[in-house]
Amino acid sequence: MTQVTTTQGSVHIVEEIPWLEASVQEVIVQYKYYVDSIRNETFQVMPNEPVEQAIKRGEGIFDRLDEVERRRKLVVEKGKEAMQRVESLWCVIEGILNRCKNDEEVVGKSMNEVIKKIIELEKRKKKELIKPLQTQINAIEKQYREKKLEWETHLNVCVENKIKEERQKKKEEKQKRKKEYKMKMLQEEAKKKEEEKKKQCCQETEEQLRIKEMKQFEEWTNRKVGGVLFDSYVSDWNQRTSVCDKMLIGKEHILFVIEDTNGNKFGGYIDAKINVIGNWMKDQKAFLFSLRSNGGLSNMMKFPLKQNKKTFNLGTKSDNFLFLLGDGLDICVCKGNNKSKSYCRQNFINCNGISNTLCGKKMFTPRRIVISQML
Repeated sequence: MTQVTTTQGSVHIVEEIPWLEASVQEVIVQYKYYVDSIRNETFQVMPNEPVEQAIKRGEGIFDRLDEVERRRKLVVEKGKEAMQRVESLWCVIEGILNRCKNDEEVVGKSMNEVIKKIIELEKRKKKELIKPLQTQINAIEKQYREKKLEWETHLNVCVENKIKEERQKKKEEKQKRKKEYKMKMLQEEAKKKEEEKKKQCCQETEEQLRIKEMKQFEEWTNRKVGGVLFDSYVSDWNQRTSVCDKMLIGKEHILFVIEDTNGNKFGGYIDAKINVIGNWMKDQKAFLFSLRSNGGLSNMMKFPLKQNKKTFNLGTKSDNFLFLLGDGLDICVCKGNNKSKSYCRQNFINCNGISNTLCGKKMFTPRRIVISQML
């Protein structure tokens, strides 16, 4: 519909242009006549001209002004006709422009349709070009298969059998490797499960041992195990910054458990209230103990301190030791930055003649120190 209307408008423009040109030319010509007429028909009285003659001349000019008026009206009429034609053409051209603007999508679709048809034609062209080539390819393939069958009849049977044996051998080796890999994976999985089982058992054993130790502490002290006051894993125990003195001052019924790097586990118990830092204090109920020993003890054992001896000394922040147990320095635990200088002398505990009962030798290095309060 748009295409038909646009075409009709184009035809109308072509037909109207000569008429428009003629109309404009006619307006120009008539306007020139009109201007020339009005310029020539001016009435002025001449000097010394007789009145009668001047009147007649004025009457003649007046009569000719009728022709001037006719020419003026003709110019207006022709001008209006030309304007109507211009307006008509203007509307037609404006309509054409609007339609062209609105037809952008239509033109785009038409272009796409043309492109698709060209692509389809190119596809058909490709097939037409390939068809004879495919025939040649099929013929070549057929010739190859025939030649292959012909030459295969001349193959050496022994060589062929050897090739088959090698292929079978490779296949069997591959299956063997696959089977061995599968077996290895099963063994590793079983080993992993066994290790996890052992780990679980060890964890259970550690938990059982911890419960056993707690029961032993309660039996030795006639008290229940309470909360942890100090743990070297999380608490500061270095010289000048240690918090051990702050955590223990004013506390009583204190249990010291030491684990060293050689697997020994031992410590001591102070029943009296710790009310002094940097000096010795006495406690008749104090004792040392061994929970796990590399020095020959097979069971947990308690060692009372010799009577009337100083039993405990809590180090100040400036001291290099954390605490001392036993007047003879039976146990000396040095602070974190000097921990390898810790030692056991076993001077004032009754060990029934057993030497190095606590840590197996004179020097030791603490791995962990846990200080708890019995309730």
